[in-house]
Amino acid sequence: MKYLEAVTLWLRAAGRRLRQEIAMSAAALLGDLADALVTGAIRVVDLTQPLKPETPILALPPAFGQSWPFALRRSPATTSAARMVLETT
Repeated sequence: MKYLEAVTLWLRAAGRRLRQEIAMSAAALLGDLADALVTGAIRVVDLTQPLKPETPILALPPAFGQSWPFALRRSPATTSAARMVLETT
């Protein structure tokens, strides 16, 4: 019985230490993120807004290639189809 109690106490203590380490590493990670945001090492791009030619291009890792800049062009097929819809209504 003594052995079981000792193992139980050790496991509880180990669990407490692990929870403290996780909490400390989470706090350190959040602190690092906040520092990177403040120093500009991480840039936030709001992708909920409509795209415009001024929208910054996302720099991707070399393995993914680079993004093309945004350009809004009218398609001749779309404009003629829209014209046809307007004329028939």
